[in-house]
Amino acid sequence: MNKPLLQHTSFIHERFGSCLEKSGSSLLCNKKNFEKELENRNLLLISFRWEDWYNYSHFIDRPDYISDSTIFECQLILTAIIRLERFSPKTLDNMRQLGVLKAVMDRLSWFASSH
Repeated sequence: MNKPLLQHTSFIHERFGSCLEKSGSSLLCNKKNFEKELENRNLLLISFRWEDWYNYSHFIDRPDYISDSTIFECQLILTAIIRLERFSPKTLDNMRQLGVLKAVMDRLSWFASSH
């Protein structure tokens, strides 16, 4: 398990936690800062395959499934959302409203606190 990676999640959660809430403002506080923090803290996958994403895209419809996901799956979800945002603005905000972003960050925080 990558402990330094997981330690970064608590910083992200603390800094952006209120922005990840479903009932938050209509736009994620600062999308570019959020993306940059994910990237700087190695929470996005460098090697990303859309085929992998298609196998896990059901998480979008059922964010409650994320509570059983692996670190890789969380990174895969975050990476896909960030890449989709580039081609389809508002994807990030839609994922926030659906509770996907919060579920992913909560799951990563759980890993960090339990290991």
